[in-house]
Amino acid sequence: MFSWIVTTFWMLMGRAGPRDLTSSQSVIVQAAIVYTLVSITDAALVFQRPTAILFGFADLAYTSAAVALCLGVRRRLHRLQQTLLAILGVGSWLTLPSILTNGWIQLTQIADHPVTAPLGLQLLLAGVLASSILIVGRILRDALDVELFTGITVSMTYFLLNYCLLIAIPSRLFT
Repeated sequence: MFSWIVTTFWMLMGRAGPRDLTSSQSVIVQAAIVYTLVSITDAALVFQRPTAILFGFADLAYTSAAVALCLGVRRRLHRLQQTLLAILGVGSWLTLPSILTNGWIQLTQIADHPVTAPLGLQLLLAGVLASSILIVGRILRDALDVELFTGITVSMTYFLLNYCLLIAIPSRLFT
């Protein structure tokens, strides 16, 4: 039932790919719920609760739309379920270090004194971001039938737009 969790973990290790996932409507719904809850948890450590909930659902909508758009442009919509499942599963796993880091910052913050993560945690998150770009790039390479460089370029574009649409622009508008 939740074998997609194990398979996406093996995708992180480079031992599996999107074609190793067995997808169905119920599995996609499970992955979407897990991805949204992980996104909300991560955002709740940074934003107010209503904003975090909105962020979680907006992140899911943006990710789903971006994957469908990329596959639609390449006329590969028949791969939507497996690709979306792969990206949602990998995204859930790769958000966990961010949750731990943001949780550590919340626990060590005292009153009005902002705390930043130690250099080691910042480097860990930079490594996780780089890994995310490479892993999603590899997933997109397989799904879109393109070169690895193109998959990584699409992945980088996805992450930059995700940052702009969900973090940078809203933080300027609502603060």
